[in-house]
Amino acid sequence: MIDLVRTMSQLGEVPLFDAVRMASLTPATILGIDDRCGSIQSGKTADLVLFDKQFTVQRVWVAGKLVFDQMVHNETAKK
Repeated sequence: MIDLVRTMSQLGEVPLFDAVRMASLTPATILGIDDRCGSIQSGKTADLVLFDKQFTVQRVWVAGKLVFDQMVHNETAKK
């Protein structure tokens, strides 16, 4: 997903908001599951990805639970 968002935003000159929507809500709508995922709304599954300006994934939440944190990952890798 992050590769699609990066490519559309940087090479396709698509605004970031639209690129994220293309990678999340559009597929959910096509699959008929947009009632529970694809956008951030109350009652929907909280599967979220936070990335920085370089499109590096910083944090990931699945069903509202933090499952990946780059800061923790970096600290663990140093040990």
